[in-house]
Amino acid sequence: MNKKFTLLIIGLVAVILLIAGSFYLDKRNSTKDWKIHEDKEYELEFKYPQNWKLVNSQDNNAVRILNIISPEFDRSAEGKVITFRIFKNRIHKSLEDLKEAIIRDGKMGNIENSNIKIIGNDRISYDFKYKDKYGHGFNVLADTFEIELGVISTSKELETETRKLFNYLISTFRFKE
Repeated sequence: MNKKFTLLIIGLVAVILLIAGSFYLDKRNSTKDWKIHEDKEYELEFKYPQNWKLVNSQDNNAVRILNIISPEFDRSAEGKVITFRIFKNRIHKSLEDLKEAIIRDGKMGNIENSNIKIIGNDRISYDFKYKDKYGHGFNVLADTFEIELGVISTSKELETETRKLFNYLISTFRFKE
């Protein structure tokens, strides 16, 4: 009985490791051909799909904004958009302060925010709905600046794809060393 139990536990651990490994490899393989956006000034980078294109960039004293659009959005204004913003002067003192601002600003703009999660000591993620648009946001509080990275879709039908894209996107975000 004891030997069977030990073999069962070893088998279960092996299965769990195989499943976890396949998820890890799936994420790595899914993003391996993606383009890399690198910001040398703020020493960070993230990947985005190869066939998407960078449009509407803006850079001033307060904020740097990039929009990266999917091919279907480029053709018809329907689809998905990645937004990336760097607020050059950190506004929020803490993640709790940022969380309250997301809720407050959402109410002022008729944006339904949900599933707000604080991740570690410098990140927060959330889901949102604004009119007919659905999306996910990811914010990072750095020492002197703030980052916002999000994915927006123009229809509820794209929600599953948008969530998957968002998860891949934030899994590739990193500060360079």
